[in-house]
Amino acid sequence: APIPASNIVPFKVPGASNGPPRPPRTLVLDLDELIAAVALVFRVEPADVRRGRTRAKSGAAARHVVLWAMRTMWVPQPSFPEIGRMLGGRDHTTVMNAVKRIEREIEAGSEVGAIALEFYLEGALRS
Repeated sequence: APIPASNIVPFKVPGASNGPPRPPRTLVLDLDELIAAVALVFRVEPADVRRGRTRAKSGAAARHVVLWAMRTMWVPQPSFPEIGRMLGGRDHTTVMNAVKRIEREIEAGSEVGAIALEFYLEGALRS
């Protein structure tokens, strides 16, 4: 059963802005490892996550989880335009939409949200 998002207490950094919740430590996966791990879970090709223009549900969801993880878990936190450039030249608004979508999925307790939450917890535990 997925872990309800209400059970996760956001990590607060003194003096930090009110950004997305962050794990106590950084995500230890680099971009290629993150894409490979997410692609494996979603059963899609890593190339489709990185550069794919598919709107197939599994491919898009995998990309959204990667974009969300990059924004919420990497330290230092990359900007939306930087993330877009790293993941196939996407526009910063696409990245913003993906991050918001995954945050809504986590709050709703959906399957995609549960997968994102697992990456969040794994990143916090592995670093």
